[in-house]
Amino acid sequence: MGDYIELGPVPCNEECYATGKPDYEKKQNVEMQAFKNQLQRMFPNGWFGIKRFPHDFGSYGEVVAYYTPETESEKIAFHVEANLPNQWDHDARRELGLLQKTYAQQVGMRD
Repeated sequence: MGDYIELGPVPCNEECYATGKPDYEKKQNVEMQAFKNQLQRMFPNGWFGIKRFPHDFGSYGEVVAYYTPETESEKIAFHVEANLPNQWDHDARRELGLLQKTYAQQVGMRD
């Protein structure tokens, strides 16, 4: 897969679902997928993924930018890191709403 830079689970000034809360991993996956999609819209030449890392309370996730050292993909990854969004864009807010509704339906929760 190459090297990667951790970019966080959500945009810089947005709240993320906290580690250890009920259904943490599933709900964080919704947020990370929306963030990954937002970054892909902003930086179409980037190569993004989601990685999980060990933590005292289980694991936590981060959106990452993959790159191959000493190639254009490395320049793109570091450009992305230096220009991360502060907030969700309009499409991500809409996507979060749709993903959260789908998740709630899958686990039998109410809106």
